Amino acid sequence: MTLAALDALSEEGDDEAVMRAFCRWYYSGEYTATGEVFAYNEDKQYHAASTIKLPLLATLFKRAEDGEADLDKKAPVREENYNGGSGLLQSFDRDLEMSLFDKAVLMIVVSDNTGTNEVIDAVGKEYFNEQMKKLGFHETVLGKKLGKQFHPAEINRTSARDLGRMVTMAVRGELFSAEVSRRTLQVMAGQSLSNFGMLIPRVDFKHPRNPLPAVPEGCVMVASKSGGLRDRGISHDAGAFFLPDGSNFVLAVTTQSKDTVAAKLRQAEIARAMYEALK
Repeated sequence: MTLAALDALSEEGDDEAVMRAFCRWYYSGEYTATGEVFAYNEDKQYHAASTIKLPLLATLFKRAEDGEADLDKKAPVREENYNGGSGLLQSFDRDLEMSLFDKAVLMIVVSDNTGTNEVIDAVGKEYFNEQMKKLGFHETVLGKKLGKQFHPAEINRTSARDLGRMVTMAVRGELFSAEVSRRTLQVMAGQSLSNFGMLIPRVDFKHPRNPLPAVPEGCVMVASKSGGLRDRGISHDAGAFFLPDGSNFVLAVTTQSKDTVAAKLRQAEIARAMYEALK
C-alpha cells in the first residue's frame, strides 16, 4: 500500500475501506518521513461539534496578546451562557468567580460548553469569523453559541483540512503567533476526552500554564481536541503527536456515520497505527 494507492482508493468514495486501508498501511510500516500528506474528503464541511473550541482557544489567546482580553479577570458565569451539555461549570455554584483562562481550559480539557459560551463572548463571533478568513480557514465558521436555538445556516462548521492546518500551524509556531501557538498546544495537551489517545501510551499532562515537557521513552504527548454529536452521527478529532526523539505528526479526522462509537474507535486505531509506525 502506498500514498498513490490510498489516493486511488479514496476516489472510489468508500469511507470505511479508506480508513481500514489507512490503518493497514501504517501498521505495515510503509510510511514516509518526507512530509507527504494523505488527505481524503479533507475539504468537506461538517458540523464542527466541539472541535470549534480549538480555533476559539487560539483566537482568545490572540485577543489577549493584543490586549483585548484579560485572561486573569475573574467573574461569575453569565446566566444566559449556562448549557446543559458537556462540562462541569453547570454543576458549580452560580456565584463562583473564575478567570477567563480557567474557563478556556475547561472548554478544552472537559469540553465545557458553558465555558465555551463565556469564551465566545470574549472573542466575538464576527471577530472570530474574520480571523478564520484571514488565516485561510474557509470551511470554519462560528454561527452560534452552544446549546442555543438556531437556524440551520447558523451551525458551527469546519473541515478536516482546516483543523489539520490549524494544528500544523500551532506546531510550527505560526497560529497567529509563536506565543499563541505555544499556549494553545499547552491547553490542548490536557484534553481528557481525546479519541486519538485511547489506544496509545499518552503522557498525562495537567499543567496548561507550563511548557510542554520532554516526552519519556515509550510514550507520546497528544495535544488534541475532539468533538461529537451522537444524534447527528458526528465524531471528529484533530491533534499533534510529539515523540521522544523530538519528531511529531498531525492527524485530523472528521466523520459522520450511524455508529459514532465505531468511528471513535477507528480514529483511535489510526492514531495507534501512526504512532507504532513512526515511534
